[in-house]
Order: sequence, then structure tokens, then C-alpha cells
Amino acid sequence: MTEYKEQFGVVVLLDYLGVKNMMKKEHLEHLHKWLRTRDGIIQFSKTEAEKSRLKMLDRARKLKVQDYNREHKTKLKSFEDIPQPRLDLKNLFVYPEPRTFQDTIVITYPANDILNNSLLYKFVNDILLNLFTTSLKQGYLIRGAISIDLFINDERSNTVVGPAVTKAVNWYEKAQWGGIVVEPESEDLVAALLKEAEAEKRLELLKLNFLKYPVPIKEIIRSDDDFREEIQSKEMWALNWPLYMA
Repeated sequence: MTEYKEQFGVVVLLDYLGVKNMMKKEHLEHLHKWLRTRDGIIQFSKTEAEKSRLKMLDRARKLKVQDYNREHKTKLKSFEDIPQPRLDLKNLFVYPEPRTFQDTIVITYPANDILNNSLLYKFVNDILLNLFTTSLKQGYLIRGAISIDLFINDERSNTVVGPAVTKAVNWYEKAQWGGIVVEPESEDLVAALLKEAEAEKRLELLKLNFLKYPVPIKEIIRSDDDFREEIQSKEMWALNWPLYMA
């Protein structure tokens, strides 16, 4: 019997606005163009994230050498000089692989202790902001939602399910704009991260990456004799992408 592992972390759903209209036969050439552009954007974001990962890895190794020299009164010059067994750091800086389905991108980021995980800042900065701003520069607008909760990620069947996915789906479909929101049940965790960012200089940029904004939200109004859609403004945490478009 197959067992599926539950994980706690971030699930992000991103939707390219307007692409559904290209799914008709008469628009297939535009669809080909968008697919090439999307794949190029994802590859660019992965390349930039890898550059950042290598910088972080190099810095972590240098710090380990300094710590070892201080503790053992040695003068080692490189991480490789530390006697075995030594901690392999390369798995500490692994970025998630974006998945695609039709016009949607799904990204998962397991983080069991998310409040102490400063890598979340790097994830937001190196993956999400890169994807959004690069897409916008290429003429494609994205809307999306970030959720922090439990999910099951089954790589064998390429399936992601769970509360985090459900919340992200609900809110990225409600938002009537181009932007990325934090779904309401995850806002307390984001607020806690931003509060931590105030106390730690290394997380200062995380604070800049989010802002409160009145997001236009589609609500369904139901009554005994009425059923209609209405656009309402809701104050939500959102990704501060305009900061990176200058």
C-alpha cells in the first residue's frame, strides 16, 4: 500500500491572465508564442535562483570554516579542509521545481519550521518576484495566491493536494487583478515573519516584499431570491512587485 507524506509549507498557484482565450483553434499561434515565453521565464527564474543558491552555499561554507577554526584553534582555509564527517550543506538550499498545467504554475516549498526559515525570503525573492516581473515585462499578467498549510506532494503521480492547495485555489480565483495575494488564513504567519524581519537585518528585504493592499475580490451574494456576483475591496497582504519594476 502506498503511503503519502504530509508536509507543512508554502503552496503558490499562479495563473496567466488571458491565456484561456488562446485555447481556441484560431489562436493557436499565440498559444505557441506564450508557451515559449512561459518556459523561457521559468528557466530564467531557475537560473537566477541557482546563482543565488550558490552564493548562499558559498557563504554558509565560509561561516562553517570560521566556526571550526574558532572552536578548534585551527587555520583551515576551505570547507573541504574540515575533517570528515562534516555537514553537507548543499541540501539546505534547494529551491522548488515549478510545475505547469495549462495556464497555471504550481510551486510547493516544504518548510516545517517556517517562522525560523529565512530561506522563505529567498524563495519569494528569487522565484516568485522573478516569475511575476519577468512575465509582466514580456506582456503577460499573472494573478496568484500564497497559502501556508499542510499538503501532500506525490512526485510519482505529479499530484499536489491538501488544505494549502484548496485555499490557494479559492483565493487566486477570487482576486480580480494582476498580483499575488496571501490567502487570509495564512496572513498571521506572514505577519509574524514580517515582525521577525524588523528585528533581524538579514530579513529586512522580506518586509519590503509584502504590503497591505485593497484587492478587488469577486464575492457571490446569495439570498432567498437573489444570486449575484459582486466585486468588493478586501485589505490583504500582497506581493509588492511594483518595487522591482523600476
